[in-house]
Amino acid sequence: MQSTGAGKGDGEAYDMNYDAACQTEKSMENLQSYLNQKVVLDLRSPYVCLGKLISCNRDYFTLVDADLHDLRDSPTTRENYIVSAKTIGIKANRKQVMVRADEVVALALFAHVIDIDDEED
Repeated sequence: MQSTGAGKGDGEAYDMNYDAACQTEKSMENLQSYLNQKVVLDLRSPYVCLGKLISCNRDYFTLVDADLHDLRDSPTTRENYIVSAKTIGIKANRKQVMVRADEVVALALFAHVIDIDDEED
C-alpha cells in the first residue's frame, strides 16, 4: 500500500509496507544479542517459556532445552515460577519448541531475572 508521505517532498511515494519491514528488520537486529543465551518468554496466554534461544524471525522464537509451562497447572504466579527456575535451574520439558512471535509480550535474558537474594544497586 502506498500513499504520499508527509515530509518526503516532491510528491515522492511513501511505502508503509517498507516502513513496517524496516521496523521488523531493526527489531530482529536487536534480538541478535539474545541468540544462544537462556531467555524468558512471557506470553499473552497463561504460559511462560524458558530456554536457550537459537533462532527468531518475525513469526517464531525457537528455543531448545525449554520449559514451556502452563501456569494453570500450578498454584504459583508467573514471577514466582521464573524466580524458582533461577534458583533450581530450568526444568526442560521440550528438546525444542517454536513459540509464535505474536504471542510474546516480553523477552528477557534468564540471567537478568531478579530474586530476593540479588544485591540492590
